[in-house]
Formats: sequence, structure tokens, C-alpha cells
Amino acid sequence: MEKPVLSRLDKTVRRSAVLADGLDEYSGEWSTTEVAHLLKRTVFGVKVSDLKYFLSLSISQAVDELLTPSPLPSTVPLNSYSSDGYTDPTGAQCIYPR
Repeated sequence: MEKPVLSRLDKTVRRSAVLADGLDEYSGEWSTTEVAHLLKRTVFGVKVSDLKYFLSLSISQAVDELLTPSPLPSTVPLNSYSSDGYTDPTGAQCIYPR
């Protein structure tokens, strides 16, 4: 009996079905070891303060925080270097007078 030939699409669909069924939510311990493991794979350099912070979160909160993009920086200039009588609300002084 001949073995059926699977198309590339059939193989992809089968692999996707196996992967989707094989992912279970982690229910093990959430200790310093697991936090360090997660941080080593998601950020560059792990500080003790990072370990303590993420250890204080649940696993879901930690993953959500790591995967949620940071807000974009402000498009408003941080300082106004105008010397035309304008007072910058941040208190910055113009160091290059006109």
C-alpha cells in the first residue's frame, strides 16, 4: 500500500493544529528562577530591581507588561530655546542668546 503524499499546505495545517492544541497556560511555580528565565529572553540585561519588580506581579501581568509596547515619545519639544521674551514652563534657559 502506498503512503499518501501530503501537500505542503496539508503539512502546514497539520502542524498548526498540533501547535494550537499543545499550548497550555503555565501553572508552575513563579519564583526568582522563572522570572529571571523570562527576563533573560525578553530584555537586554537583568537588574535586581527588575527581578524584584516582576516577581511582585503575576505571570500574566509580567508577560503583558513585557509585550505591551511603550508609548511613543512626545512630539512636543522638551525645551524652547527662544530668547524673545518667552518663558519656558519647564524653567529651561536659553544658553545661546541672539
